[in-house]
Parts: sequence; structure tokens; C-alpha cells
Amino acid sequence: GATAALGPSEAPLRALADVYRMEAHLLLPRAVALAVGPLTEIGLQPGILKGPALAIRYADPGLRPMADIDLLLPHEEHVRALATLDAAGWHVARSAHHDSYDTVLTHPDVPSLALELHFGLESGSQKVTTLDPIALWRSRRPIDCLGTPAYALSLEEEIVHLAAHAGKPHHSFLRLIWIADIATVVASAEESGAVVDWSRVSELAQAE
Repeated sequence: GATAALGPSEAPLRALADVYRMEAHLLLPRAVALAVGPLTEIGLQPGILKGPALAIRYADPGLRPMADIDLLLPHEEHVRALATLDAAGWHVARSAHHDSYDTVLTHPDVPSLALELHFGLESGSQKVTTLDPIALWRSRRPIDCLGTPAYALSLEEEIVHLAAHAGKPHHSFLRLIWIADIATVVASAEESGAVVDWSRVSELAQAE
């Protein structure tokens, strides 16, 4: 097959792919349930940024490996969300501070996947866009994310956010997966019959 062209790299790459596939099918659904479920149970509506919201559109979720789950909520809901997550077994690994925009948490049931609870997108010292996190959050739409009722960004906002994230000065589209993410979102939308409003994408991107 095509993988034979990989030569001696084929075996380790296949092994790595198997690990990602197993994690996506066994660990990721549990992590999403632990991260999102407690928040929606108290009436919060966190938007999933990247990660699991992208993985469900790949041909197999294991094709979209990740190290964390990013959730977005308004700043005024941050403290309440943290208290809820603490009660659900999450532990703060790094707190938000004056120049950060998220709190990082870990859970003993899913040690390889951290949770980043966002109220912003860029730190003050690294802000290079005018992308509004509240406007993104308000665009949220309900989805089923690996068996957990959740929320994701609207299609156009998601495309612009993915491009803005990949294009950060310290990212500079360094990882090919960030380009594949955008292509996968667009292809998935077309396959489901959704229509990308490219004029809206252009409007959002220029405003950014």
C-alpha cells in the first residue's frame, strides 16, 4: 500500500497511529464528558475550541490528536465554572493571571488530556487581532461531541478562529495539522449540506 513508501518509518508511524486511535475512541469521549458535562448540568454553555470539535469531523477522530481540550466561557462565569470543575475532580495546574486568558486543569481519570478553560484568546502582551472571544462564544451552536451534548462555534467564526490561532506570531502555521483542520471543517460542511458563507468569513477576517 501507500504506507510502504515510508520505508523503515512505517512501523513506528503505524504504532503511533494506533495509539492516537485508541486514545480518541476510549479516552477522548470520557474527557469531553468530564469537562463539558458538569458545566452544562449547571446551565453553563461552554464552547469547544478546536480539539474534539474538530476530531468529530475527521474520517476517524484518531486522525486529529490533541494534548488538551479548550473551552470558552465569558469571564464572569469563570469562577463558577472552576468551582464546578473542582467538584467534578479537576485540579488547577496553572491559574489565570494578569496577562493570561485561561486556567489549565487536569483530571486523574484522563491524565494525558489537560483542560484549558478560556475567557480570552490572546494575552495582552501578545494580542495581534481584534477577534472578540465573547462574539465567538455568542455564535455557539449545539452539537453532539462524542456522546456529550456540547457547543461549538458557528461555521464561519470557527474558520476565522482556526486561521487566527494558526497564524499567531509564535505559531506561524508551523503545524500542518492546523491547515488540515480548516480543510476538514470546510469539507465536512459541504458533505453535510451546510453552506459556508464566505462573504461572512471575509467580513470577520477583515474586521479581525
